[in-house]
Amino acid sequence: MESATTVLSLILAFICVASALMDFRHHPSIVESMVRIKSPYPPELLGRIKVAAAGGLIIGVWLEWLGSITAICLAGYFFIAVAYHRKAKDSIKDTAPAAFLLIVSLATFVISIIAK
Repeated sequence: MESATTVLSLILAFICVASALMDFRHHPSIVESMVRIKSPYPPELLGRIKVAAAGGLIIGVWLEWLGSITAICLAGYFFIAVAYHRKAKDSIKDTAPAAFLLIVSLATFVISIIAK
């Protein structure tokens, strides 16, 4: 189970960094989405949160408690993202990435707890 946690954590960290880069670069799809859902948060702040989470997940490979806490915090982050998309009546296609990452974050957390 520990290897599953490690793999999920590293995949999630990679996705967070890639997404953060899009936030920092003000990628048109990110800006459009944030305008559509009326996000009160600037992309740079969301990018910083994702980079911090990626760091927590990577360090969490060695400090399991940190990885678990980071995974559940990311689940909360993506839950809020899904809520914003649903409130804006976004399509399933536009909500799916956040929902998928919510599921992956929850799976990472649950597996990290079971692995202990």
